[in-house]
Amino acid sequence: MKRSIIFSCIVTALILMGCGRSLPLIPSDDTDASVIEVKKDGSVFCHVEGAFKEDYYDKDSLETFVKSEVEDYNRAHKDAVSIDSVSVSKERATIELEFATAADYGVFEAKEFYMGTVDSAKQDGYRFDVPLFSPSETGKALTGDELNELGGKKVVICEEGMAIMLSDDVICMSEGVTLIDKSTVTTPGDRVSYIVYK
Repeated sequence: MKRSIIFSCIVTALILMGCGRSLPLIPSDDTDASVIEVKKDGSVFCHVEGAFKEDYYDKDSLETFVKSEVEDYNRAHKDAVSIDSVSVSKERATIELEFATAADYGVFEAKEFYMGTVDSAKQDGYRFDVPLFSPSETGKALTGDELNELGGKKVVICEEGMAIMLSDDVICMSEGVTLIDKSTVTTPGDRVSYIVYK
């Protein structure tokens, strides 16, 4: 089983253990899903779960695999990833990991995942050349001047389909992103998504 299998996600919400907020549980035992919590200090909590039915799957092998992947990453990035839990129940596996930074999460999963300010993202080469929409003004895209005023606000940029729990309220987001509550979104996974928040 490869890391890409464990972390492949469908855009949907599930119960997120231990984060103070909950989302609807996935109705199908065959559905894989991921919830990411981006914390105020820039660290990232990742909750992943999926079907674990095959006869040749077992919890010990899963734990060994996850531990090996984390140890390999930490050899090059000291203490960047820690394992909160690995569990198997009712033919479903759940993995919870803590990442020191959003960059560590992106590198570990080999997917685009950026967290910083709008200004720092522009400096790092992100062009913001997609329309951004305010949740409170459906269908109305921000103008260039309005976007320029958001330079100091935080942004998450990702290419993966997932639920993302942010540390503050969403200001605007790119097309295809769905607002679940004022600080939680799901992303489509078929394009790069931008979420600007306070």
